[in-house]
Amino acid sequence: MKSLYSSTAQKIPAPNFVVFYNGEEEMADRCEYRLSDAFERRISNPPLQVCRALSGGEGDAYCQWELKAPTDSSQSDCVHEQVAKADCECPLYPKVDKRALELIVTVLNVNYGRNTALMGQCRTLSDYARYVALVRKYNTELGSLEAAVRRAVDECIRNDVLADFLRKNRAEIEMTSTFEYNLEEEERKLRAAERKAGYDEGYDSGYESGAADGEVRGKVRSTVKAVIKLM
Repeated sequence: MKSLYSSTAQKIPAPNFVVFYNGEEEMADRCEYRLSDAFERRISNPPLQVCRALSGGEGDAYCQWELKAPTDSSQSDCVHEQVAKADCECPLYPKVDKRALELIVTVLNVNYGRNTALMGQCRTLSDYARYVALVRKYNTELGSLEAAVRRAVDECIRNDVLADFLRKNRAEIEMTSTFEYNLEEEERKLRAAERKAGYDEGYDSGYESGAADGEVRGKVRSTVKAVIKLM
């Protein structure tokens, strides 16, 4: 039985995160999402920022450190000069370009007609992309999601697209596809409603702010006119 604790580092498999995207919004064949994109403050080089803070640097200038001969046996003097470039040679912090925590996720667009090289290597994925494209196409033409799913299933079976799987699991697939596309549509409506609510709130806030500002300006003008009359 392996111990839960160890004094030596335990090797783990190298992680690789991949997302298959088949939404309807336009997206490149391949892109990356980074956890750091969600950070409140973007820092491309944390040690460099520390050097700036220690040096008392201001503005957009960065600090470049130079190690001088020690003034006594207990310390060394770090002196810096302000330079307008992202360079750091501080002996306390080596030059690096990394964040304390990062996660990179590769996003692959698996909609029909995209990432053709990948699709050519995976028949199942290619067939699924074709099926999804047919459901969307017939949903637009027929105006009925249930009818669109049935027609897409029929066409896929005729053209040997996921044919065996669709024959064996037709009822479950039709039910699941209808549920998933209804959910996708509801989520799209929800996002649209949220955007509208945000716009309305911003408009109302801006209107109220503008009205209040106009009221203040009006009072100032009236006061100025009254003072002028008294002069």
